Amino acid sequence: VDSWDFMELFMQQCIYQHMRIEPEDHFFVLGEAPHSRPEHREAMAEVMFETFNVGGLYMGVQAVLALYASYVAEKRQACLEALTGVVVDSGEALTRVIPVVDGYVLGTNTCSVPIAGHEVTQFIQQ
Repeated sequence: VDSWDFMELFMQQCIYQHMRIEPEDHFFVLGEAPHSRPEHREAMAEVMFETFNVGGLYMGVQAVLALYASYVAEKRQACLEALTGVVVDSGEALTRVIPVVDGYVLGTNTCSVPIAGHEVTQFIQQ
C-alpha cells in the first residue's frame, strides 16, 4: 500500500457505497498476500477498527482462505483441522504456487512465476 489515506477512501467506498452496510454491525474477513509485512497488517487493522469501528476482524492469507472455502463448499468441515493443499493463484501479472499444511503457508516453498493472465491473453490474441 502506497497511501493509507487512499486505502481508507477505497474501503469507505466499498463498505458504504457497494456493500451498503454499517461496519459496526458486521465482522470482516480480509485476505492478504502470503508475504505481506506485519506493518501493513497492523495498519489495516488500525483503519478497520479505528475508522470503521468494525465488530470483528480476521485477516488471513488468501491461499488459506481459498482452501477453507473449498473445504466448506464440499462440506468437509470435519477436516478443517488438517487443512492441507496447494493453491495456484494466477493474477494479471504473476502466478504463485502456495503450499498449505495444517492451515499454515509454507513460506519457504512458495514460488512465483512472472507468467499470468496478461501474458496468456497476449498469447491467445496472436
